[in-house]
Amino acid sequence: MVTITELVDSGSNTGSNANTAAPALASTVTLTPVNDPPVIGGIPAGENNDVVAGAGFQNLDGFDDATVTNPDSGDYSGGSLRIAYTGGGNAFDVSFGLDGTTAQAIDPFTGFPVGNGIVINAAIEVNDGGGFVEIGTVSATEAGQGGNDLVITFNAASTNARVQILLRALTADVSSGLTTRDYLLTLNDGDADGAPDDATASFTIDVTGTPTRR
Repeated sequence: MVTITELVDSGSNTGSNANTAAPALASTVTLTPVNDPPVIGGIPAGENNDVVAGAGFQNLDGFDDATVTNPDSGDYSGGSLRIAYTGGGNAFDVSFGLDGTTAQAIDPFTGFPVGNGIVINAAIEVNDGGGFVEIGTVSATEAGQGGNDLVITFNAASTNARVQILLRALTADVSSGLTTRDYLLTLNDGDADGAPDDATASFTIDVTGTPTRR
């Protein structure tokens, strides 16, 4: 509610020339919030990550400087992270994982960390210096293994800082195929209101062979 209680002009205020009025006009102003999407930084478009075929889960060094911010939300509750194959090489021989130190997947059946891998329905935890905190759950059908997309749905504990830790902890295992694969990472903040709520980052995994000793 906005109320105009006084109007004042710049004219003379002598005699009958009063330059003030008290109209008491009231009006209701409705503000409609518009969602701002999250922002992923530190991952240049098409960022390359070198991985050696058959060497197990390895750090994706293109994510080492990744940053995550959101101008109008402190968490990603109801949002998600998706990594999808977009082309190049074969998708089926690539699996995504976590470093097991700053981020880990918890097996839904045993309650123990999976190791460096990720399994369906796993709880995803990150360590922000105060111990591991659960920030989301892996999809029941898409766990980033054998060419499938990786999809993680976030809960209310998924702050910008914790999602940033998750991105920096990503690893990949490529069993074979010495070629480049292309991927698209999509971060959704869960604040859908008709405005954009996604941030994306494209990256590649360049697969090389194990160096031979001469």
